[in-house]
Amino acid sequence: MSDPVLKNRWKKVDVKGLKDSEFPEGAIVLWNPKTQGYTKGKAALYGHGAIAHNGDGYANGVVSNLSTYAEVWIPIKA
Repeated sequence: MSDPVLKNRWKKVDVKGLKDSEFPEGAIVLWNPKTQGYTKGKAALYGHGAIAHNGDGYANGVVSNLSTYAEVWIPIKA
């Protein structure tokens, strides 16, 4: 997300204390490598990412617990 091409299109936001249902729609939610639930395969090496929608995260499956996130990014106008 720190790539110069993306710099003016995304903003890192602090959502500490939000319930899963309160995450901004369309936010990109990122988890660090080896976060609980992401300790196997490539997620253990690189982390995991999902898009927030209706209180869940969507990636290669539904992520029901968004609160263990490392970073949250929202799109902004370029």
